[in-house]
Amino acid sequence: IYQCDWSSDVCSSDLRSAARTSMWDIDVAGSTFSTIVSDMRRAMRQMSPSTVDVEWSPATHSDLLPLSSLVVTDVDLLHEALRDPTVPGLVNALRVVRDMPFAGTSYLWADLDGSTTRIVIAVMKAVWLLLDMASESGDASVAGEAIAAGLRVMPGDPELLARQKSLITTCRHERH
Repeated sequence: IYQCDWSSDVCSSDLRSAARTSMWDIDVAGSTFSTIVSDMRRAMRQMSPSTVDVEWSPATHSDLLPLSSLVVTDVDLLHEALRDPTVPGLVNALRVVRDMPFAGTSYLWADLDGSTTRIVIAVMKAVWLLLDMASESGDASVAGEAIAAGLRVMPGDPELLARQKSLITTCRHERH
């Protein structure tokens, strides 16, 4: 779950109730959820043995389910690239865009809480920003990468397809 009110320090991703809702459509026993969280902590320690001293998700006695700042999602990388936009930063952030957010899953919460829409908007903001930067510098390969990323989250977008067609035509003319 990735829904933050950037004016506060708590995101919905930091709440046990949000995590439970995203994993199950039905109410599950507290012990089941605790076992899953414990397994998650163990798996995170095993994935990164060099960080033995890191508290990946500290235990709490409230609805909070905090994660270490070392846990970074592709959406975090995208937001960081948008905060201080550079061509390499935006290109790297868009390279991890493979498809529509949550494609191939049956997560209802992602659409219901607006997560899918927010992520698509962020991707498209990065795409159009990178296209503007590529246009200023005349870098066709960067423009191509931006268009490709945009089409992965919005296949058939008429504006992106028009840009792609124009880019292909321009590149053909430059080769001849």
